[in-house]
Amino acid sequence: MAKQTINLGAAPDGAGGDTARTAFEKTQANVDELYGLAVIERGSNSNGSYVRFSDGTQLCMAKVTWTQHSGGGAQSSVSIQNAASFVGQVYSFLSQDSAWGQNVSHWMEGQSSNGAVVYVRNDHTDPLDITLFWFSTGRWY
Repeated sequence: MAKQTINLGAAPDGAGGDTARTAFEKTQANVDELYGLAVIERGSNSNGSYVRFSDGTQLCMAKVTWTQHSGGGAQSSVSIQNAASFVGQVYSFLSQDSAWGQNVSHWMEGQSSNGAVVYVRNDHTDPLDITLFWFSTGRWY
């Protein structure tokens, strides 16, 4: 449903605007639309956390940290599994939390509704603590 805007009418007395009943009907319809996207389930497990909405949208989040990841071009990977199952197309994103962003690169391969393999490479000369945030969105039904 599209947003229903209340016609306030002309100033100063509201001439030509919606009646009080019509205005409240529009308000109620707008509120009902918001409740239609209610959170149905929220949870977490060893793979991260997830939120499921009543319209079928699902969000999954996770954080992966490498403590003192070797420098000098060292590369490693980890398999990330979504915290809850998706159906259909899934869109996944990575974000990096590091003060050394220009020296650290990350990417994913094999992305599916289950997760992906995430890679990190440290081109800095010293070992670094590297944290990546994983976010997936799609449908749960």
